[in-house]
Amino acid sequence: MPPRAKGSSSVSQRSPNHPGRDRHPPATAPPPQFTIPPPFPACTRGGASPSRGPPPESSLPIGRRSSNTGTVLSFGKHPLTLPRGPGPTRRCFSPNVGHYKKTKKRLEVDHGRKGHWWSHRASSGADLHSVPLQNFPSRRGTGDREFVPIRDPRDRWGGPPSWEAGGVVWKRTGVQGEYSNLKRELEATTQKLGSSMHSIKTFWSPELKKERALRKEEAAKYALINDQMKILRSENQKQAALIRQLEEELRLAHMRNPDAEVQQHLEALKNEKGNHAQGIFFLGKLLKELELRIETQKQTLAARDESIKKLMEIKGVGGQEDRLEVERLKSKLIETEARYRHLESMYESRDKDLNKMEELRIELNRRDQEIVAMNAKMKTLEEQHHDYQRHIAVLKESLCAKEEHYNMLQADVEELRVRLEEKNKLIEKKTQQTMTSSQEKNRLMQEVQELRDHMEIKDRKINVLQRKIENLEDLLKEKDNQVDMARARLTAMQAHHSSSEGALSSLEEAIGDKDKQISQLREQRDRAEQERNEERELHEREIAEYKMKMHALENDMEKLQVRLEKAAAEKDRIEVKLENSQSELGQARAELEKMQSEMMKLQSESDRSRSEFARLALENERMREQSGRLKSDLDRSQTTFGKSSMYQLDDYERLQDRLEKAQTELRRVQAEYRMHQAEQDRARGEVEQLQEKIERSQGEIYRLKAKLENAQADKESIQEEYDRVQSTVARSQSERDAALAEAEKLRAELDRIQNLLTKSQSQHEKTQAALDKAQLETDRIQEKLDKATAEARRMQLERERAQSELENMQTQLSQAQMSTLKFQKGRNTAIEKAEIAGKK
Repeated sequence: MPPRAKGSSSVSQRSPNHPGRDRHPPATAPPPQFTIPPPFPACTRGGASPSRGPPPESSLPIGRRSSNTGTVLSFGKHPLTLPRGPGPTRRCFSPNVGHYKKTKKRLEVDHGRKGHWWSHRASSGADLHSVPLQNFPSRRGTGDREFVPIRDPRDRWGGPPSWEAGGVVWKRTGVQGEYSNLKRELEATTQKLGSSMHSIKTFWSPELKKERALRKEEAAKYALINDQMKILRSENQKQAALIRQLEEELRLAHMRNPDAEVQQHLEALKNEKGNHAQGIFFLGKLLKELELRIETQKQTLAARDESIKKLMEIKGVGGQEDRLEVERLKSKLIETEARYRHLESMYESRDKDLNKMEELRIELNRRDQEIVAMNAKMKTLEEQHHDYQRHIAVLKESLCAKEEHYNMLQADVEELRVRLEEKNKLIEKKTQQTMTSSQEKNRLMQEVQELRDHMEIKDRKINVLQRKIENLEDLLKEKDNQVDMARARLTAMQAHHSSSEGALSSLEEAIGDKDKQISQLREQRDRAEQERNEERELHEREIAEYKMKMHALENDMEKLQVRLEKAAAEKDRIEVKLENSQSELGQARAELEKMQSEMMKLQSESDRSRSEFARLALENERMREQSGRLKSDLDRSQTTFGKSSMYQLDDYERLQDRLEKAQTELRRVQAEYRMHQAEQDRARGEVEQLQEKIERSQGEIYRLKAKLENAQADKESIQEEYDRVQSTVARSQSERDAALAEAEKLRAELDRIQNLLTKSQSQHEKTQAALDKAQLETDRIQEKLDKATAEARRMQLERERAQSELENMQTQLSQAQMSTLKFQKGRNTAIEKAEIAGKK
C-alpha cells in the first residue's frame, strides 16, 4: 500500500460497514480551513484495505452514494460525509485488539459479550459481530484458546501498514508456544531416557547379585576372559567418558534451561556409573584370583606328569635290569650252592664258619659303605637344611618388612578411609545444599514464570488501555467532527440570518460538555499511562533481582560439581592403591606358606635320615660283635683241627689240598661277588641320580638297590617296591583324571561365563545405543532451545522497537493535541466573531 501524506484524506473515507454514523441532516456551509486526520480503517471482511480494488462508496463524490450511508454535504471541491444518527454508536479498534475463540471452529469477531467495556451498545449493528478473519495466521497448538488480532494492519495516519504493536504480541505468543512444545519434547525425552535407565537397572540388579555370589563361590573359574575384560574395560572407559560428556552437556543444558527431571536423570546416570565401576573392580579381583589358581593347577599337573613319566621309565628299564641281575645271581648261587654242598661233605664245620665269617665281613663292609653314604647324605641334607634355614630367615625378614609395609598401608588406608568418609559427608552436605539450591531455583523459576504471566496480563491490560486511548482518540475526532458540523451550522445560520440566541446557547452548552468529556478522557489516559510505567519499572527491577539470584545459584552449582568430580577421582585413586596393596600382601602370604611347607618337608626328611643313621649305627655295632664271636669260634676250631691233624697227617694233606682248591674257588667266587658288588654300586649310583631328579619323598629306591645281595630277598623287596610304585602310579593317574575332570568342569564354567559376558557386552551395546540416542535428542533439543532463545532475543528487540515507535506515536498524539488546542482557540475566536456578528 503506497504511503499517503499525513492529514491528506478527508472524513469521507469511512467504511460503509458503519451505518450508524450517517444520520444527521444536511447543512450548507463554506468548507473549513483546516484538515482532519483520517480515522482508523474500518474492520472489513478479511482485513482488506480500502485502497485495494475499487474505491468504497464512502469515498465517492457527492451525489454518487447510496441512500443508506448518510447525508453528504457539498461545498464545492470539498466533500464532507456526515453521520445519520445523534452520535457514533460503534468504534473501530486498533490492530492490537483481539479475541479468544475455539481454534477448531470458525474465527469470528466477538465484541458483544456481557461485561466487557465495549459491549454497552451491543443491541444495534449486529452485522459487525459476524465478520470473519481470514488474513491473520493462526497457530494450531495443543491449547483450546488462541489470541487473534482483528484489525487491518494499516497505520491510522494514512501511512504504510504497521505490524509492530500486534506483531510483537503475536510473535511472543508464538515463541511461548514453541517454548512450551520444546519443553514438552524435552520432558518426553527425559521420561524415555529415565524409563530406559530404570529398565536397565531392574535388569542388571539381580544379575549383579548373581555374579557377586558366583565370584565368592567360584573364584577360580575366570582365567580365559582376560582379553575380553580388557576390551570391556576400554569400552567402559569410553562409556565413562561419554557419560561424563553427557553430564557436562546436561549440566550446560541445565544452566540454560534448569529442570528438576534433568537433575534426577543426572543422579541416575551417576549411580549407574558407580555400579559399573564396582562391577569392574570385582571382575578384576576375580580375574587375578583365577589366574593364580590356574597357574597352581598347571604346576601340579606338570609335576604329576613328570613323576608319572619317571616312574614309568624306572618301572620299565630298572625292573628289566633287576630281573636279569636276579636271574644271573640265581644261576651263580646255584653253582656256588653245588660247590658248597661238595665242600660241605669234607669241611662241614669249617666251611660253615668260614662262610659265616665271610658273610659277616661282607655285610660289615656293606654296612660301612652304607654308613659312609648316609654320612655324606646327612652332610648334604644338613647343608641343604642350613641353606633353607637361611632362606627362611631372609624370607621372614622380608615378610616382616612387608608386614610393616602392609601395616603402614593399612594405616594409610584407614586414614584415607576416614578422609573419604569426611569427603562423603561433605559431599552429602553439598548435595543437600545443591538440592536446597535447586529447590530454591525451581521456586524462583516458578516465581519468574508467575511474573512472566503477570507481565503478559499487564501487557494485555496495556493493550486494552491502548485500545481505550485509540477509541478515545476516535471519539475526540468524532467530537471534532461534531464541532466542525456545529461550526458549519453556525456559518449557515450567519449566512441566512435565521439563527437565534437559544440555539447558540444550546450549542455553547454542548461544546462545554464535550470539552469536559475531552478533559476527563485525557486525565484517564494520563493516569493509565502513569500506572503502566510504574508497573513496568517495578517488574523490570524484580526481573533483574531474580536474574542476579539465578546467576549466583548457577555459580554455586558449578563449584559443587567441580568438587564432586575431584572427590570421585580421589576415591578411585585410593581404591586402586588399596587393591594393589592387598594383592601384594596375598602374594607374600602365599610365598611364606610355600616356604613353610618346604621347611616342614625338609625337617621331616632330616628326622627320618637321622633315625635311619642311628639304626644303621646300632646294626653295625651288632655286626662287629657277631664278627668277634665268629673269630673266636674260628680260632677254637683251628686249635682243635691242629690237634687232630697230628694224628691224621695224610688226611690233613688231602684236606689241605681240598682246602686250597676250596680257597681258590672261594677267591673266584669272591671276585665274582666283588664284580657283582661293583655292579650293584653302579646301579646304586644311577638310582641316586634318579632320586635327585624326582621328588625327595621316593627314598625307598635306595633300599630297593641295597637289598640285592640275597636273590630271594632282593626279589621280594623288588616286588614290594614294584607294587608300591604301581599303587603310586594308579593313585597319580586317578589324581590326574580328577584334575582333568576338574579342568573340564572349569572349561564348562568358563564357557558359561563367556556366554554371560557376551550377554553383558550386548547389554552394554544397547545401553551405549540408548545413550547415543539420548545424546542426539539432547543435541536436537539444545538446537531448538538456542533457536528459541535467539527468537526471544529478536522478539525482545522488536518489542523495544515497537515501544520506541509507540513513544513516537505518543509524541505525535501530543502534537495532535496541540493542534486540537489550536483548533479550540480558533473555535473560540470563531464563536466570538459569531457573537459579534449576531449583535450586529
